[in-house]
Amino acid sequence: MTLETCRQNIDKLDLQILELLNERAQWVEKIGELKQLQNRPILDENREQHIMQELYDHNKGPLTDEAIANIFRIIIQEGRRLQAAPRTN
Repeated sequence: MTLETCRQNIDKLDLQILELLNERAQWVEKIGELKQLQNRPILDENREQHIMQELYDHNKGPLTDEAIANIFRIIIQEGRRLQAAPRTN
């Protein structure tokens, strides 16, 4: 396998990750709408702890749990930001 082949594979994975992040963001926005209708707070610490624990339980590496936590903290933070954004319907 060549360096170029490895990089091409990473490029494909990056596009898949991007697609999945945007799909996740769409679901997060729907959840934000439901929370707004139900007068529920955006921040749900129990849910966020559950998400992180599930990720740790399924992490087979080579990324450490700390690395996973760093990545998903940003993903979750951006989800909260999307939920807090004013709705334009």
